Amino acid sequence: MAVEIKSVKRFSALYFKGVKAGDKLVAVNGNKIRDFLDYEYYIKEEKLVLDCQFCNKKYEFSKIFNYTLVNIIF
Repeated sequence: MAVEIKSVKRFSALYFKGVKAGDKLVAVNGNKIRDFLDYEYYIKEEKLVLDCQFCNKKYEFSKIFNYTLVNIIF
């Protein structure tokens, strides 16, 4: 199961990777995302690997980036 991304913060790390509204967030650090609570829980790790379903790509981010990368619909 994945959640739909409602919007991406302008000038965030995901914004520069080309992620946009309508794409799906599948997993964070290999953990499936079912809702906003899953997202909030798993983004607290020091290193993030986000699996987005728009071209089956995974993106890695470190703690230097703002954790609120996307607003999601769940």
